[in-house]
Amino acid sequence: MLGLHAPEHQNKLSQMIRNEFAAFWDEKVNECFLAGKGLMEIRNKAGLSRLTKYCMDFAPALTEVHIQKIASEFTMVRETINFYGMQTKLFGAKFRNDYRPNAWDTRFSKILFRITVIWLACVLF
Repeated sequence: MLGLHAPEHQNKLSQMIRNEFAAFWDEKVNECFLAGKGLMEIRNKAGLSRLTKYCMDFAPALTEVHIQKIASEFTMVRETINFYGMQTKLFGAKFRNDYRPNAWDTRFSKILFRITVIWLACVLF
């Protein structure tokens, strides 16, 4: 019989903990998206890297819809849309201080950038 500290058991335990952690935050992210809220509270607790990874792993379509919705809010109030403004609406004002190029999931970053550019182009042309 293997002990608790055997690599096989540690790997299984680690995977179980990651799965439970992800399931918990996935539910919270979906709640925020469906309520139309930003992700500041979750970012503060789970971290930016995990948050953007969970968004793309568990709800990529819902994530894109939510980002589109936030982008449309800029034009509704006649604000110029920009990447920093989108980040602030999604992750909160303190986000700027936390930004590092590798701090979040690249899939999320690409969607955010693409949507921002599309909405900006719509406003300019």
